[in-house]
Amino acid sequence: MVIRRKQKKQWKLAQDRARAAKEKDRRYREKVRASRRKKVQWLKKRNWLPMRIFHLFFWIRPMNMLICNASQICYWGLLSIELHVSKYRLKKKRKKAFSR
Repeated sequence: MVIRRKQKKQWKLAQDRARAAKEKDRRYREKVRASRRKKVQWLKKRNWLPMRIFHLFFWIRPMNMLICNASQICYWGLLSIELHVSKYRLKKKRKKAFSR
């Protein structure tokens, strides 16, 4: 019984050392940093609705007015996609809140 406990303790220490070495490893840190950067870029791209609206009304419409006829001026495609995504996101948040 005593021998087993000692073996278990040694195994745990070895595991802890391995984990510490992994976290210390430069390549591992670089991977983690890179994945975080990607995540931040994705969030910037997807989440910021006010900029989308601003872009839609004050850039796309005037440009379209210069180029196209009146029937093509309002382009709601970008906004509708964003609304759909935000609706899904709200549902996900609500679900998470209820599960607690």
